[in-house]
Amino acid sequence: MSWITIAMPALFGLVAVATYLGRRASMQAALGQYAGFVLSELAPRLGLRIVVGDPEANLLLPPQAMNREEYVDGRFEWHVRLDGAPRGRPVIVEHHEVREVDQRFTETRYCYRTHIHMSALTRYTGRAEITSRKATHGAPTRSLPLPLATFGDPLLDEELVLAAEDPRVGPTLRELIHEIDPGLRMHGLHLVIDEGVVSVRATRQNAMSVLYFAESSLPILESIAETLETA
Repeated sequence: MSWITIAMPALFGLVAVATYLGRRASMQAALGQYAGFVLSELAPRLGLRIVVGDPEANLLLPPQAMNREEYVDGRFEWHVRLDGAPRGRPVIVEHHEVREVDQRFTETRYCYRTHIHMSALTRYTGRAEITSRKATHGAPTRSLPLPLATFGDPLLDEELVLAAEDPRVGPTLRELIHEIDPGLRMHGLHLVIDEGVVSVRATRQNAMSVLYFAESSLPILESIAETLETA
């Protein structure tokens, strides 16, 4: 038996330990960096209540669920929902993720379904959609079959795609869209106005980057909802 044969199990063990410690250190660093997004701290700051979720959960850091033992019947679910009306208009922040694992022979496949958004309710009944043309994690995919429109603002029209039933939506909202944090727009703005809800949606890939701006975004969404009602 060669020394390589003898040493290989130990080497694999060291690699596994190093990988575990690296992940743990990375998670600890993230927990410190995003401590302000623990629900028990974030909800009062937003003026919202915790409807679903552990008060000690972090909105930006859902559990990794790396081990199949954490799945129940091949399914892992994590759900956080905050709601309230801090300025008189109902608003919601929600991060709902379902992961399913399919183990076939030596291949493991994970399927993700997510519902991640910040929303404000409105009496406006029209539909519109605004998406970034370019984004860190890829441009958002439009979800509504609406005609293209413009903001009448060269900078916004170069950066964002507007689709709307009523072409007046663009000029009406352009000043408010300018107020949305450039960091959120860079990471992929997907703003949908549909069925009485004004919402910024996120995917699993950019959820952290989008929800990071919840505190500054919710008042803007409320202003959009009010402006559409009174325009």
